Amino acid sequence: MKCDENTMYEIDANNFIDKYPSIENSLKNAALISLDAEFSGIQNENAPGVTLFDSMPLRYDKLRNHINSFIIIQIGLTTLKYSRDENKYYSETYSFHILPKQLPFDDGQFSIQISSLEFLTRHNFDFNKLCYNGISFLDETGELKLRESLKNNNYANNFRIFNNCTYEDVFTDSIDKVFKWLKEFKSNNQSVPQSIEIECESFIHQCYLQRELRNSFKDIWTESKEKSIIVIKVSKDTREALEEQAQKQHNTILENQIIDYYLGFTRVFKLLLTLKKPIIGHNLLLDLLFMYKQFYKPLPKNYEVFKKDINRMFPTIYDTKFLSYRLKKSIQAGAYKTNVLKELFEYFIREARTPLLLNSPVIEVTGKTNNNNEKYHDAGWDSFCAAYCFIKIAYAQTLYNRNSIHDIPELTNTEILYGIKDYKNCINIIQADLSYLKLDGPDPDSTRPPWINISSDKLSLINIKEISETLASFGAITIQPQSKRSILVATSNYKTANQILEHFQKNKDYRVTLYNPLRQPLMTKSLIWGGLIVSGGLLTWFIRDTLMKPSTQL
Repeated sequence: MKCDENTMYEIDANNFIDKYPSIENSLKNAALISLDAEFSGIQNENAPGVTLFDSMPLRYDKLRNHINSFIIIQIGLTTLKYSRDENKYYSETYSFHILPKQLPFDDGQFSIQISSLEFLTRHNFDFNKLCYNGISFLDETGELKLRESLKNNNYANNFRIFNNCTYEDVFTDSIDKVFKWLKEFKSNNQSVPQSIEIECESFIHQCYLQRELRNSFKDIWTESKEKSIIVIKVSKDTREALEEQAQKQHNTILENQIIDYYLGFTRVFKLLLTLKKPIIGHNLLLDLLFMYKQFYKPLPKNYEVFKKDINRMFPTIYDTKFLSYRLKKSIQAGAYKTNVLKELFEYFIREARTPLLLNSPVIEVTGKTNNNNEKYHDAGWDSFCAAYCFIKIAYAQTLYNRNSIHDIPELTNTEILYGIKDYKNCINIIQADLSYLKLDGPDPDSTRPPWINISSDKLSLINIKEISETLASFGAITIQPQSKRSILVATSNYKTANQILEHFQKNKDYRVTLYNPLRQPLMTKSLIWGGLIVSGGLLTWFIRDTLMKPSTQL
């Protein structure tokens, strides 16, 4: 494989219907499916107000509220079809631009975050393709409303989709044109043509206009062309025969065409739910939250309900960010320095011929060469990178788990997945009380250092800014006010806590203790959860035995 070669199919509203059978076939034949998404707002879990103090129910609640107005605008899928005889995966990558469409009963809205807009622009996101040719989607409620609205085949209902200053004349003028044509036809004027053509560029407008024409005029039939409708004069018997024939073919029924158009990418989502194939992604929590609310239904208020629903929908999920932490612990020296997807992918490309990975499965891709640097943060390309990293990480981790790093055998897809079975459904969490959540069971106990209480005996008010500036070099931490004279501090790892301990051993201005919730109740919940996040470290004092844990603790 060459890292700068990849088959990626750009899917938009223009080719989605034609490409759907091949997409369906690719998903059905896949052993593994990788996904990635780009959003109209929030590019990672660092939403406003998230802190290292967050329990998972609290973190879930914060994210659920924050992402409510944002949407996925691009989603990438990479399928991996496994060949045991060749020890190889054949990959296909699809990149979908998706955008909600105006419905006859709903003119929806969503938010765009400026920082996300700028981020995607820097990475060459095609906003023209999104706006002009984005694929529609619906959640369950939207689909039910659409199906209910289609039961009313009348003028008012069919006209609603045209009800704006740009398109409303298309509807009324077309009906008037057909009425006049039929009137002339009935006058036995020999020069009147057997059919007429009506200009109508929008596919969905064509569908609703044909519904109205067929309903209003019983002696015609209609057919769609690329940017127009052909209206044909027919007899009563011919009309009945054409209607009967249309009922036998799903894609010739106008109502089914309308539903399929509006469902759009939701058809792919429903197929994923049906197939239950293992899902791969990198730092997947946001992707799962967005997919749930966008293609299924509003996110539940209860965190445990969300976990159960996701596990029912996708029983097997692997997060390459979580897996990369586990593998790094096993490899120790010489491992990758960061698990950002781009760096992780390029690490495994560089290390592909090393003894450890020499017999790992090949990921076979073909296609024209592209500039790698222009692909990152394209959802399709990132889904491929996640798929590639997963195969390499899972293979290496399985060797370590089996104590086979000296034998370096070939492993089948089944053996690789079995080797990392303990890590399935573990989803990485950024800057929270837990480092990961477990979708198919209870969340793990926290491995973070205990909270720290810092108080001042000499000063009337504790100076948070002064302490923060003093410890800015110790790494990312979170500060929460506890009272006027004390604060709480959370750190993400024991290495930082040890460093702070050594720095403040002789400090006489502050009293530092482990936080005891029984003896030191929180001031108020609103204060604790509205705390200050700083980019540097902050004062932490641990009992020596508590802190003497491995510095690699996550």
